[in-house]
Amino acid sequence: MEKDYNEVKTKKQLVEDEKQSLSEQIAQMEKDYNEVKTGKQLVEDEKQSLSEQVLQAEAKYDSLKSEKDTLESKLRESEEKLKQQHSTLLEQIAQMEKDYNEVKTEKQLVDDEKQSLSEQFAQAMKKYDELKSAKEVTDKKFQQIEERMNAESEEFDQIENNLRTENFELKREVVLCKFKLKLITEEEACVELGCDVAGLS
Repeated sequence: MEKDYNEVKTKKQLVEDEKQSLSEQIAQMEKDYNEVKTGKQLVEDEKQSLSEQVLQAEAKYDSLKSEKDTLESKLRESEEKLKQQHSTLLEQIAQMEKDYNEVKTEKQLVDDEKQSLSEQFAQAMKKYDELKSAKEVTDKKFQQIEERMNAESEEFDQIENNLRTENFELKREVVLCKFKLKLITEEEACVELGCDVAGLS
């Protein structure tokens, strides 16, 4: 009976160990499941993101393709314009060469005219220098005359001032004489001389 008990006890222990092992395995499986579930969600999110990126890339591709087609069309138009411009430019160059030859001939005529004008200008400058020299002599004489006139004017002003002073003194003597002879009053004498009564004493 004890033997059976020990066997049962041993089996029970084995069952407990197996149960513990299964519990750990289950826990690990749940953990792995959650990790797989999380990983799957990440994969789904990544897949969604990649799908959006693919759509964006396709949209960009369509846009770039449209731009490329537009640029190619513009390039063809530009090539046609360049061909036309090149043809026009060749015509313009030919016309310019023709015009240049005509201008070259006209330039020779202008140079001849310029030479003639230069000679005329040299003659005119010679006459100008002669007139300038004559003017300097005339200006010098005029300055001497002007200085003489200024000196005479100053002398005349001095004479005029002296006469004015002498005339006033003479008038003063006459007024004083009239006052002393009682021919005029002090007030009348002051009015004539432009002074106050005290100035007659």
